[in-house]
Amino acid sequence: MASMECKDCGEQIEEGATECPKCGTPVSNKILPIIFSVILSVIIFIGVALYFDMSESTTSSADHGPIIISTSDISPISTDSSADESKTEKVKKPLPPAEWTVSTSRSGRANDISNFATSPTIKPMEEISYQYRNIKAWMSIGCKKDVEWAFVGFNMSPILGNTITEDGYDVITTIVEWGDSQKKTILTQEWSSNYLHFSNRADAILRLSTSDSVFIKLNWLEGQTVKFKFSLKGSTSALRSIRKSCATLD
Repeated sequence: MASMECKDCGEQIEEGATECPKCGTPVSNKILPIIFSVILSVIIFIGVALYFDMSESTTSSADHGPIIISTSDISPISTDSSADESKTEKVKKPLPPAEWTVSTSRSGRANDISNFATSPTIKPMEEISYQYRNIKAWMSIGCKKDVEWAFVGFNMSPILGNTITEDGYDVITTIVEWGDSQKKTILTQEWSSNYLHFSNRADAILRLSTSDSVFIKLNWLEGQTVKFKFSLKGSTSALRSIRKSCATLD
């Protein structure tokens, strides 16, 4: 066991004793002052460290200056949507309808020539039965010398209902809209033909060249009403062109 010497009489005193066993001199406790000194040193060290840390932080802020956010660096939220709207309009704006075209058909004989003014090919306005899901149609005017006719053509033979059967052909009666006006119209279809001919040729050709559109409804054999709307843009000039070509034929 550790011991220490009495400061007055020199007697050995055991560790933990409060006084000298010989002369009774009180023994001072050295542990508490040491602990106190250690704690005080730690507190002082922490305080000095915090002081210098805060000093460096303040100096750094002073050197760099305050952080300023310039309003010029921030793009304002635009409330004017005219530019975006114009872009949207350009995207959504439908393409202008294609104009009518002209073509020439020759048969086996050299002088057997027909000229045609034809609308763009279109699809039905609504979905149609599976068998005819790929059907397309066009409006056309034909001429051969001084004879003219008008008809609706299809890429496959339409099977129509509510018809009157004649010798070799069917008669179809429907309402056709020429622009803003409506007219009861009679069409004829040779059996298994891909074409519906206007019975009143002259009236149909006149309306095709003076209206801006033609809307026609047909009753399919399956009971479905099929609608087509043809643009007549360019039909007047196309008709003029084929008439000129037909007039030059012998």
